[in-house]
Amino acid sequence: RQFNPNIAIFQNQISDLPPMRPDESFRRPVRLFFGALNREADWAPIMPHLNEALSRLRGAVHVQVVHDKDFYQALDTDHKKFQPTCDYDTYKQLLRESDVALLPLSDTPSNRLKSDLKFIECAAHGVAVIASPVVYQKTLEHGKTGLLCAEPAHFADRLIALVINGGLRRQLTENAYKYVQEHRLLEPQVDRRIDWYRNLYRHRAQLTDALRQRTPEIADRL
Repeated sequence: RQFNPNIAIFQNQISDLPPMRPDESFRRPVRLFFGALNREADWAPIMPHLNEALSRLRGAVHVQVVHDKDFYQALDTDHKKFQPTCDYDTYKQLLRESDVALLPLSDTPSNRLKSDLKFIECAAHGVAVIASPVVYQKTLEHGKTGLLCAEPAHFADRLIALVINGGLRRQLTENAYKYVQEHRLLEPQVDRRIDWYRNLYRHRAQLTDALRQRTPEIADRL
């Protein structure tokens, strides 16, 4: 607001909630998903523990990686697939075909400003989440809608638990799906968003004048 007082904040929501996935808690191999941009500093601490878990699980986990080639190459397993940067529909399809997702975030000032979007995407598509407390502890309930990891080694422990215990995976995904269904759909937010944009339009002349005063260097472009 020190730069522009005319702001509004809307929580990330899910626009379309697909049907709940059928019960696939019995399925093997378990499909592990990781898809992110510029996250090497976040996943590097967990990689040794993740590789140890994959070795112990002996092929019971197949990993799907989207975008991050370094993460893919660091995985010490033959059971992995790589998808280069793709459109959002492809991303969602690969996510929905998975069973468990890794959401590591190290505790940095920039990461603390991120949203829980990846959690609600996973929840909407029936994917159990293993996440860092940073950002995700605000909405994810440990043991109920997902699993939190205070230490890097916990990612391996949680993964092994979810592979062994299909019932726990199902319980987490059902609870997380219900949370999105009850609290994180876009529809209840639409009217407030529209009102915000209409209010900006109604006051566009005053807002443009205020913009010229705040940033005279761009006045000629308005």
